[in-house]
Amino acid sequence: GATYYFRVTGESSGPCWGTDVYTGDTSIGVAAVHMGLVKAGISAIVRVEAVSPPAEFQGSARHGVTSHDFGRYGSAYRLAAV
Repeated sequence: GATYYFRVTGESSGPCWGTDVYTGDTSIGVAAVHMGLVKAGISAIVRVEAVSPPAEFQGSARHGVTSHDFGRYGSAYRLAAV
């Protein structure tokens, strides 16, 4: 349940697995664009909350970014605007 704040620059491509809850190795900049928190190339501060990983991660297409499905993974996070 740890919470962190990062300044990220949005990216439209890179590793991204999950929707709303992302695998621990998902690029925060890509996930932030996928969530609609920032546009690609724009910087913003986002809140990153470590959460218990779900049994599987569902991918989706949002805001020009496609995330992918993934099975069990050891860590996960959720993003929010600051």
